[in-house]
Amino acid sequence: MNRILFSILLISLSFIQCQSTKSTIAPNTNTEEKIYEFPEEWVGEWEGQLKIYNAKGKITEIYMGLKLLPLGYDKYTFVITYGVGEEKQERIYEIYPKDTVVGHYMVDEKNFIVLDNFLLGNTLYSRFEVMGNLLSTSYERGNGTITFEVIFGSVEPINETGGVDSIPKVNSYKIGVAQKAILTRKEKN
Repeated sequence: MNRILFSILLISLSFIQCQSTKSTIAPNTNTEEKIYEFPEEWVGEWEGQLKIYNAKGKITEIYMGLKLLPLGYDKYTFVITYGVGEEKQERIYEIYPKDTVVGHYMVDEKNFIVLDNFLLGNTLYSRFEVMGNLLSTSYERGNGTITFEVIFGSVEPINETGGVDSIPKVNSYKIGVAQKAILTRKEKN
């Protein structure tokens, strides 16, 4: 029975993946989610407190800023700021489309690193490996907010299950640190 359910799930996921790439989402009958046009309705300067957690709880909290402003011809600044004063670190990137039909965008870190990002609904996702760590990031546009989240941990699996008969092998990975910030539009001076 479990194999039949698993097969149905795989077929359903395959069907969804193979459907047209045009982003048409039927509205939820309970609530309709506004889809914010990217990047037009994301443009601005955003700020908030970034909270950093490990297994023991919140480690620290620091200022975070995000600046998304047009540069011209489909390019936008994508500037991330951590901390203030002497502790301030600014990461000056650019974002541009690779294939808007499938929501594929590139973040150029201007140091020979260019990360693939994917817009699904109101969330921009990225997943990448660096120096033995697997990171997943997301920026979710909401009503007056952008919620930023990142989780990371070792790329080495901590557990492997399945792999028997027709059951696929499944690896699990430790998540060592999580970060979250709810950013709001910065007040204009």
